[in-house]
Amino acid sequence: MIKRIVTLFALIIVLTACQWDSSPAPTDIETNSDVNVTQEVTPVSLISTSHPTATSTLAPTETATPPAILLPESPIYGLQIHDLSSEEQVSLGQQAGVHWTRFDDLNWNAIEPIRLDPPVYHWETVDEDVLKMATESGFEVIGIVLFTPEWAQKYPGIYCGPVVEEALDDFAQFMGALVSRYSQPPYNVHYWEIGNEPDIDRSLVPPYMGFGCWGEEDDMYYGGGYYGKMLKAVYPSIKAADPEAQVLVGGLNLDCDPDNPPEHPPGSGQLMYCTPSLFLEGILSSGGGDYFDGISFHAYDYYHGNNQYGNVNWNSDSESTGPVLIKKSRYFNELLARYGYEDKFLINTELALLCGSDGKEPACQTDEFLYTKANYVSQAYAAALAEGLSVNIWYSLTGWRASGLVNDSLQPLEAYDAYKFSASKLSG
Repeated sequence: MIKRIVTLFALIIVLTACQWDSSPAPTDIETNSDVNVTQEVTPVSLISTSHPTATSTLAPTETATPPAILLPESPIYGLQIHDLSSEEQVSLGQQAGVHWTRFDDLNWNAIEPIRLDPPVYHWETVDEDVLKMATESGFEVIGIVLFTPEWAQKYPGIYCGPVVEEALDDFAQFMGALVSRYSQPPYNVHYWEIGNEPDIDRSLVPPYMGFGCWGEEDDMYYGGGYYGKMLKAVYPSIKAADPEAQVLVGGLNLDCDPDNPPEHPPGSGQLMYCTPSLFLEGILSSGGGDYFDGISFHAYDYYHGNNQYGNVNWNSDSESTGPVLIKKSRYFNELLARYGYEDKFLINTELALLCGSDGKEPACQTDEFLYTKANYVSQAYAAALAEGLSVNIWYSLTGWRASGLVNDSLQPLEAYDAYKFSASKLSG
């Protein structure tokens, strides 16, 4: 019942947000049918899957006069601010109502480049002043731990990849030291993402990349089982260092729907290769479900022109299903329930509406796109509340592929106003 009430209220807020500017809609919209503004799909191969199809749908609202609404004690509003040392960018985040942000300067290969006994940690490689500033600015920080040092790499030269089994205890020791240091004042970090989009194979990204690459193309669960083994090693050390610590499966890409793979190319009758999306099931099937507290994932939609958006890899679009985070959240919840882990929380650490290949295409510069992105902000946060997400982080303030809330001069766009309005109405 609470979810239904929140859904009704969220829909009301969305309708209100769409009317925040009463000026007439622009009539001189620039369109460019030659610009491909959908996401690019790069399947490794094309296979069929036999997993059951999730059938959950939004429940209809049963009352037009809802009682008091229960919202999360901690606001879900988050924003990736790439330059946390910029007072102007931090101030823009504060004014918009941002509660969460991420910090990605926790690189194991830099902190412990050489294995010694006892270990020597080079904390000076971490920009602790920026981390301290983020906390003092009122943000709840999620720390992202990246990059395996050479001496601990399962695959030599692959820094974004997995830790060799013989070094898992060393990684656990490192994580204990890291959490012990940065969970304390003045840093106060209690949320930890281990890796960023680990469900990507090492062959698909450069070896020193800020995302990937624990994926294993030749494994039925794409390497998720080995990631689960890593969680078993590090989880006790993290909790011993900080009982309040929350360990997150690191920012799953979840590229396509494994229960209902899309045709690729559309109309070909061939199904897209969706095995990478089984990464979480690999963690659970290996017994890793007891060794994380929540799941971090990413949910991007893509601008299709004419005020439309969608994610073809998830058979999702603005006219039928709404933001793709809805379908991804329901996939996770169904899978967790299947394995008996309904108590795990979900957070979306990268959310945005992307346009074109680099955001510089003419279609991405139109008033039409700016207003579509603004409406998407309101819709996505209302949907995140209705689906019970704990955190929803927009990526980013300055943007990627035209996703920014501000322009190059840090002047707020319509999407920034929508974010600020939504946060003021749906937080607290």
